[in-house]
Amino acid sequence: MLAVLRRGRHSHTKALLFNRRGTGRRMFAAVSAWWRPAGENKLKDAEHEMIRHEVAEYSSLKVGTEDNFINTVVVPSRSKEENLPIVMAHGYGSALGMYFRNLHPLSEDYKVLAFDWLGCGGSARPKFKAESTEDAENFFLESFESWRKEMGLDQFILMGHSLGGYLSTVYALRYPERVNKLILVSPVGIPRKPDEGWDGKKKPLFIKVARKFWEWNFTWQGIVRAAGPKGPDLMAKIARKRFPKEEPETVERMATYLYQTTAQKGSGEYALNHILEPGAWARQPLCDRLPRLQVPVSFIYGSHDWMNPNGAKDVQPLLSVPNDLYIVQGTGHHLYFEDAPQFNRIVLENILGSKPSPGGSRGNV
Repeated sequence: MLAVLRRGRHSHTKALLFNRRGTGRRMFAAVSAWWRPAGENKLKDAEHEMIRHEVAEYSSLKVGTEDNFINTVVVPSRSKEENLPIVMAHGYGSALGMYFRNLHPLSEDYKVLAFDWLGCGGSARPKFKAESTEDAENFFLESFESWRKEMGLDQFILMGHSLGGYLSTVYALRYPERVNKLILVSPVGIPRKPDEGWDGKKKPLFIKVARKFWEWNFTWQGIVRAAGPKGPDLMAKIARKRFPKEEPETVERMATYLYQTTAQKGSGEYALNHILEPGAWARQPLCDRLPRLQVPVSFIYGSHDWMNPNGAKDVQPLLSVPNDLYIVQGTGHHLYFEDAPQFNRIVLENILGSKPSPGGSRGNV
């Protein structure tokens, strides 16, 4: 009887502890949700809000394992022709939903697949362990190649914006048989880092501080997360300042979406310091790698783009593949949605509708 009573007391104590732990977890979850109002479901809702206003029919997929999946949106082609699909890769700090004005127009003749790089957007957020540029590139490209295999894509047209353009270029260099055409939208990392002109001079304090933060992998996503419940307001202010020409409703949707992509667990964002130096100069510049490219390539920049097209212009004569360059007038770095009709027309008519001649042909639109 004594033994039974002891077991009963022990079971009762365990139940009390379990209940207290359960209550503690719920309280912690409630406080966490208040402090950082972000989550996977909220991100998917925000992504849907971004896309549904422009695209009537699309499917959303998780491709891969539960701990290592790639968030994907597929828009079926509205054409009866059997064209190769277009795969769209976003840039740093962005996600697939920012292509909301391109998905439907490009699907007029092509099946369109937009995806989030591993550790970004709505994709899985594994711990980032890279220690070199090659490690950082592998983090993204190995998972992308696994995604390609699972999606059953033998060959496709690859479009990448900014850091997505850099990664798309490295992928095309590794797997030229998979990429039919490479479209680089304001890609980062083409030119070499110029001489800073500080030889024999003392660098200003703010430059030293900025470099230290870069070396410590201090990201703006971390700032948003640290802002806690003020994070959504902070992102709304950034969105209003960054996209002043957009309608208020559109800016609100973008701010909500970008907050949700930014406030998730840190992962792929930590690759920036391994791939780029301060000032967004590539540690392994593409100008030294692009001459080995084996697939046709097109460059597109905005006329007010902070990414200078001169790096692409300088490398064009070194290319042995068909290539061309376009400037979208009146747009900046996010030209693909700042003037989506003009951008989509360039892609569909100028780049995919005709074969550019080799030797560095250029076009201004």
